[in-house]
Amino acid sequence: MQTTFAVTWNGFVGAWTIGALAGGGALFAAFSAPFWVAGYGLAKDTLKMFKEDTLEIGPTSFTIGSGDDVNEGFTVDLGAVGVKTSMIVNGEPQTVLSIDHGVNRYEFGAGLSFTEQQWLAEEIRAFLKDTPILPPPSF
Repeated sequence: MQTTFAVTWNGFVGAWTIGALAGGGALFAAFSAPFWVAGYGLAKDTLKMFKEDTLEIGPTSFTIGSGDDVNEGFTVDLGAVGVKTSMIVNGEPQTVLSIDHGVNRYEFGAGLSFTEQQWLAEEIRAFLKDTPILPPPSF
């Protein structure tokens, strides 16, 4: 649904801008600039849904991220793990997985269903509880 809206929005704005350039000139077409900015935001949010999230947790360290935004740390510092509502769209909660690491909170898994997010959160909690977590290596 979000993809369809983003494509429709940008297609309409593009057609309007072309018509404005053809009929009224560059000054008239410049009024479409805020709509292009909104379209950019829609497209960026839509493309985020298709990024691959990475999560690796071992006895001493972890890696979490999406695309070029990858974070690493020590497993012993991981805190609360759960499913969080990131926003409400048309009365429907949009949820993500959330892992606390000190003062940072990493959110991922927006493309998963709520049931999958709950299952994965429980698996992560079980791993952290059952695996002997080793202290960080001395430097």
